[in-house]
Amino acid sequence: MNIFKRITGGLCTLLLISSLFYGTAWAAGTVVFVSGTASAQRGSAVIPLSVNVQVKSGDVVQTGPASLLQLRMDDGGLISLKASSRLSLQTYVAPVAGAQSGGRAVLNLLKGGLRTLTGAIGSTNRDEYELATPVATIGIRGTDYSVLYCDADCAQAPDGLHARVSRGAILIRTLSGDELLLRENEYAWIKDGSTAPSRGLEAPVEMSMVP
Repeated sequence: MNIFKRITGGLCTLLLISSLFYGTAWAAGTVVFVSGTASAQRGSAVIPLSVNVQVKSGDVVQTGPASLLQLRMDDGGLISLKASSRLSLQTYVAPVAGAQSGGRAVLNLLKGGLRTLTGAIGSTNRDEYELATPVATIGIRGTDYSVLYCDADCAQAPDGLHARVSRGAILIRTLSGDELLLRENEYAWIKDGSTAPSRGLEAPVEMSMVP
């Protein structure tokens, strides 16, 4: 089994390296719903996003004001982006078909908020899943969570990172190294990268705007 895991993990790595070497991005997911405007920055190109359009590893996905975007990732995961958000799919390679492990997901929330139900990568290879934000990184311990990053652009929530878990758990690690394990139905706020996360009693109203 260990040999099988190493082989399948190595195949995913080779696929990613070859796609970068030959200048082509690896498919990461597909748009399943869009309301308003959304686009993907791919190198110097900007691709308008509509239903059935593919997003690729390396894309920076963005939603406009009063907009909503939902992506079905190739490992079965689901990502919903709220209005005025930017998410970098820094690395997203699904496991090889039929493999019980492998794949890698490194995401970077640059602005706004999202909700995600993790797929095969988060379920079978949790160490290879990470969501970065300007103040903290999130490791996966479960399947369903939401985050909202505010930087003088949230009307009803203080600046910083807001996180809420609907199912499972996430591990939040600030830039200074403080950690917090957030479990099902719990909410936390991280003021900045040098402040330890604090559990909250109730998430701000704007968290409910992350579908």
